[in-house]
Amino acid sequence: IGGGTSNAKALATATATGITGGDGENTLVNLSAGTINAQATATGNASSYKIDLVGAGVAKAGIDANATALGVAGGKDADTIRNDGAITAGATSTLTSISKTYEMTGAGIADARSNAVSTAAGIDGADGENRIVNRSTGSLTVTSSATAASGGLSATIGITGALAGST
Repeated sequence: IGGGTSNAKALATATATGITGGDGENTLVNLSAGTINAQATATGNASSYKIDLVGAGVAKAGIDANATALGVAGGKDADTIRNDGAITAGATSTLTSISKTYEMTGAGIADARSNAVSTAAGIDGADGENRIVNRSTGSLTVTSSATAASGGLSATIGITGALAGST
């Protein structure tokens, strides 16, 4: 009886490169037995519950996750990138966002948000006038991780609200 609204959205994006060379004037070399490993993992989970028995209720859950791992990239003009062996880059974003509201009369609001961003490079060289050399050891290892969790709960007789946010 009466009111409602339950909203859940999620976005998870993962990008891994492992040598690219867009937008003119690139020379990309890894050689000396090679091996480039770029991993990106973005995991998301969003839940929103709303149960009514009289009254009104709003339950929202939102989530964003971005993970980017490059392992050499080079973009736009004037790149020269060299490495001479072994690049490892990794990026991980893990999220959970839960929002619940239960009403028995009255009104209830529960809102949960999460936002996690993770970026790893392992040589980038974007946007003009680059010359990057990594010959001495010929090895790069980069790791990045972001985790966010949010929860909101509202059980109502009367008016209540619960908000949670993570970044």
